[in-house]
Amino acid sequence: MEKYLFEKMENSINGLSNYDNLTKADIDTLIKAFEEMRKLYEE
Repeated sequence: MEKYLFEKMENSINGLSNYDNLTKADIDTLIKAFEEMRKLYEE
């Protein structure tokens, strides 16, 4: 699921798609994933 969300986000950044298909839960999952990556990076 996370891979799908990252692909959707990447496509949106590249202008290939938009966030209309993402639900609030999808966006919350993306935020959580980025927060986890940040924590790992800062360790």
